[in-house]
Amino acid sequence: MGEVKHQNGRNPGIGKEAAMALYIDISAIAGQVRIIRAVTKRYVPLLQKGSGDYTEDIVNDFLIELRGLIFSYKVTTIFADGSRETVRALRLKGCVEDFATTFWARKLDCIHNQFPLG
Repeated sequence: MGEVKHQNGRNPGIGKEAAMALYIDISAIAGQVRIIRAVTKRYVPLLQKGSGDYTEDIVNDFLIELRGLIFSYKVTTIFADGSRETVRALRLKGCVEDFATTFWARKLDCIHNQFPLG
């Protein structure tokens, strides 16, 4: 993989904007985890009515679809002394809230139709 350089020939390193984007992306993923916990806690009675295989399928579907939302790449910072540091960065291809809302609405509707409460 070639190095990224500015027009003046210097390596850009990781700037404030990139660091902020990484922070936002990671906090969005953490937010997604909180959403999963909240939805799971709220709908545990509904999920328990289904088989373990069905619940496992939902979790697997979630992970597959979430992987489609996230892509990663490597960022290499070259310091003035010539040393390098490479980290893996995560970015989102779309809005986590829209993804979560759509995914859970589909899955919970499907579960509710198969195993109505009450």
